[in-house]
Amino acid sequence: CDIENMSIGFRLEQPSGLIIYGVNTIHHDMRIEGHHDEIISVDFTFTCLLQAGTYLLDGGIAEMITDIQFNVVHIVRNAIEFNVSGKMKFQGVTDLQSKIQNISVTK
Repeated sequence: CDIENMSIGFRLEQPSGLIIYGVNTIHHDMRIEGHHDEIISVDFTFTCLLQAGTYLLDGGIAEMITDIQFNVVHIVRNAIEFNVSGKMKFQGVTDLQSKIQNISVTK
């Protein structure tokens, strides 16, 4: 089918169902028009600052009615399971890359 205003996106989750991050082409102010005889590919990039552990990747396509209303065309849940390895230097899910600007001692 032809879709005049399409959104393509992905979502990262933990196996518990906690959504870590999700984004789509509409969030990036990109409108896509698709036709039944086309293959559309969207490449997203990001810096991985996730805690070591297992994560799931979902993907989806929606037909946008307004900027916030949409009809889901297709969703793939748990399309890929992947592991992040590394040293645990923080608590939580993602590294906010905090810096220590100052330490002061008062007597």
